[in-house]
Amino acid sequence: MKALEPPAGAALAVIFLARMGRVDAEYARLSPALRQRAMREYGCLGMHSACENELEITISYWADEADIDRWRDDPQHRQARQMARERGWYRDFSSQRVRL
Repeated sequence: MKALEPPAGAALAVIFLARMGRVDAEYARLSPALRQRAMREYGCLGMHSACENELEITISYWADEADIDRWRDDPQHRQARQMARERGWYRDFSSQRVRL
């Protein structure tokens, strides 16, 4: 994948926007592990991510809706989302699916 281009086969993207809160060592450990899990086990084709000041944006690329839904429902991903709420890793966030 070239910089800023979707990977081959990508039909959909999930855009995740967040205002960062209090990140800790657990966030630093989980974030890259979950990204690798999404790609290894759920068909994520690649990701672009950037942070500036308190804003984070991550775009993940997918071949189909079913893979996105399976990732959303993954138990470890669900647990991480719960931890994010409980620990205040994000002050607020949103995600949106888009067709490429």
